[in-house]
Amino acid sequence: MTRANNFDFLRVLAALSVLYGHMFVLMGEPVPFLLGTSLHGLGIDIFFCVSGYLITLSWQADPSPARFARRRALRILPGLAGVLLFSVFVLGPLVTTVPLGAYFASGETWRYLGNIVLFPRIHHTLPGVFADNPFPGAVNGSLWSLPVEVLMYVMSSAIGLAVLVAVRLGLPRVFARALPWHLLGGAVLWGFLIAVEASGRTSLFVAGSDMTVIAGLGLYYLSGAVLALSPNRLPLRTDIAVLIVGALVVMPATALPFAPRAFLFAYAVLAFARGTSFAGFARWGDFSYGLYLYAFPMQQVVAAHFHGVLGVHVAALVSLAGALALAVLSWHFIEAPALRLKPRRPGGRKQAIAA
Repeated sequence: MTRANNFDFLRVLAALSVLYGHMFVLMGEPVPFLLGTSLHGLGIDIFFCVSGYLITLSWQADPSPARFARRRALRILPGLAGVLLFSVFVLGPLVTTVPLGAYFASGETWRYLGNIVLFPRIHHTLPGVFADNPFPGAVNGSLWSLPVEVLMYVMSSAIGLAVLVAVRLGLPRVFARALPWHLLGGAVLWGFLIAVEASGRTSLFVAGSDMTVIAGLGLYYLSGAVLALSPNRLPLRTDIAVLIVGALVVMPATALPFAPRAFLFAYAVLAFARGTSFAGFARWGDFSYGLYLYAFPMQQVVAAHFHGVLGVHVAALVSLAGALALAVLSWHFIEAPALRLKPRRPGGRKQAIAA
């Protein structure tokens, strides 16, 4: 895929939306809503639409489970390790209200480092850290989405392997490419959401997240995947995207079932992403993942010291300054060096998509 697109800009925009929405939560203020969801929820939805699109293209370019897994690990884990080490050994000792000896002797401290494996769930607290904040205890509430993202990778590779097996068993490639595999996956998730809603059960948790949340994000992810597989049959046009956004803004959130609404939202997001208005936005680096990782702890620091002093907007700007500085360091000293280790595709051509 050519780099002349808006994906880098859109990921940063999504990270900023998450930061801004979280600032209201962490300062104890009512959260603004847009398109029927919270601002930070909107940012997460954008991330999953983009991820579904780019990860599907990555699999198509090189359908090797081993290389796919290694690329995904090199994108997620080094940056995550950096923010965990920073939180435990720098931030925690600076802000904890318990003696340092007790802080480092606590099993809670070392369980937090265990978040590097992401499963079975994320541990959110460190001893005496942010205990008196308006949103108490959570060091980095943004980490919850990373296990969900990994589950989407597993789903993508499982669907891709199913296609490969079907071809090996005699299904002609033309049919394998034409069959709506991701649409079938989306239908399963949609059916699950409908069944859960009908039963009234909302307490089925996987990887620390409610399965209804995972299924909802899965529909955004699969919508991106379907659009990646249908560039000729369903071209991404910005004029159509503008009409879709206008319709989503004016219509009630309940006017459409969730699945078609998620698909229309993904179409609008990806039509904008395929444009070139902000091409070259990340010429100094892709700071979106670092912003996402470091924003929440920086916001908790600001909330701890300036709650009731700074307004939400100023607090968000102060938090952004700290998070951006850490994101720049994370990109240049952790993420970018790790991405240079990504395996090459057969033939020696380096994988071009960094999703």
